[in-house]
Amino acid sequence: MTEKLPGGGKAWFVRYRRGMSHQLAPCAKEGWLVIAAFVAVNLLAVLLLMPEPTPPRWVAWGTIEVIATVLLVVVAYRTSAPGWRDR
Repeated sequence: MTEKLPGGGKAWFVRYRRGMSHQLAPCAKEGWLVIAAFVAVNLLAVLLLMPEPTPPRWVAWGTIEVIATVLLVVVAYRTSAPGWRDR
């Protein structure tokens, strides 16, 4: 599936909307790499809590989770094209 962005270029994700629901799905190798990096960051962030889960470690873990999630959503939306049902 080779989706194109509205301004040109290859889309990394494809976006579907149904009513109030939104779905983003990777459609290119780069999109899958973004998802893999997100999962790796989440798994590594858990290591912060492994030795001793103190309040500062919880805050650091939460901060990493929020930043990683926001970055994933921003990258996915900026590099997504509408799906064939939404055109």
